[in-house]
Amino acid sequence: MNRDRFLVPARIADEVFEDGMAVEISANRFDPEHSKPIGPCRCVVARPHLWDGTAVNVASLDADVLDASTVSMHEDLYLAERVGSEYLVAPPAPQQIRGRTVGDYPVLISSLKRLAETAESHGVKLLFPNAPRCWAHLDHSTRTEDVSLSKLDLYFGTFPKDWVQVAADVGEDRLGLCLDLAHAITVAHNATHGPDRQALLYAFMLYPDKAPLVRWSDGLLREAHGRDLLRLALGDGDLPEDIHVRILRMPGYKTLALGTADDVAASLAYLERLEKTLLRDGGPS
Repeated sequence: MNRDRFLVPARIADEVFEDGMAVEISANRFDPEHSKPIGPCRCVVARPHLWDGTAVNVASLDADVLDASTVSMHEDLYLAERVGSEYLVAPPAPQQIRGRTVGDYPVLISSLKRLAETAESHGVKLLFPNAPRCWAHLDHSTRTEDVSLSKLDLYFGTFPKDWVQVAADVGEDRLGLCLDLAHAITVAHNATHGPDRQALLYAFMLYPDKAPLVRWSDGLLREAHGRDLLRLALGDGDLPEDIHVRILRMPGYKTLALGTADDVAASLAYLERLEKTLLRDGGPS
């Protein structure tokens, strides 16, 4: 299997890196003064929080939070330029937290336009991720249909059409998309039945030409704790195999967005088996 479209997290790259691979750097875990990527960097994931724990929010209605978030994004942009990264993935932008509106769509678009323009001038492409559905405060015994969705934390770009619309409103020539499969799985749990969850998950995969990066992991569609933000090794979840086939065939980069070297190794072994099956059955890899 060709490794040249695969990225691994920089913090475990020394344990799993193979020829042809590249790395993904998390800005909040990387110090350029004391660290050097083991391989070429294709992507930097921007910090999700400010120094005081407040979520970075480039859509914020609070001027101080907006200013601090913009500064944080610029710092991560300069990091991306310094390490030679092609992409900078923005953090999800909160719209509602604990029932209170904290973000505004026109502010989001205006901020992303400025950030994307600055990124372009530094040779970096800004990517906007699909956001997760945040079920964290719910007990696993609570059925999805019994949840008051108005009480959940909300982010811009949570559902497929909304996510794609952000790029359209900013300008697709400047802003790309990043498909985070773990985020998409939490959103799929918005549907109450398995087939509907699968259909919602497939809807995120309709735009491969707009998403040059996929952050890839497995998850659970059938079980309630699949609403948590799980990042399982590929093959350890219950996603249809066809989901992984579609991602494997996407033309862009794929980050194995996993927590341990063992999970990355297991995922690569799973993909090797999957590719052999596809070749045996006569399908393109």
